[in-house]
Amino acid sequence: PAEKMRRIQERRKKKKRMKRKATVDVLFVNMGSRHTEACIVRFTFRGQSEDAAVRVLGCGDSPGAGGHYADLALAEQMAIAFSKENPEVAGEFRRSQRSMKKIL
Repeated sequence: PAEKMRRIQERRKKKKRMKRKATVDVLFVNMGSRHTEACIVRFTFRGQSEDAAVRVLGCGDSPGAGGHYADLALAEQMAIAFSKENPEVAGEFRRSQRSMKKIL
């Protein structure tokens, strides 16, 4: 009888686990050279299976924000930092296209 009760309790626990839902929100970002897109997607897992319900919560895009623009902003910050550390060559460095291209 004790063994039977233990098995019944284990089955009940297993059923409770299978009824649980797990929800995960994921941000997907696609950054091209001149365009960025982003979507938030909700995955809801039911029970122990790997199947999931998928729901797109929202999407947005920005045609003026892309990897190229991010690279330019980083290069500008690097040039400013270099100029502060090397004031004797700062003016020449900024005028030289070759030096600026090396940062990119």
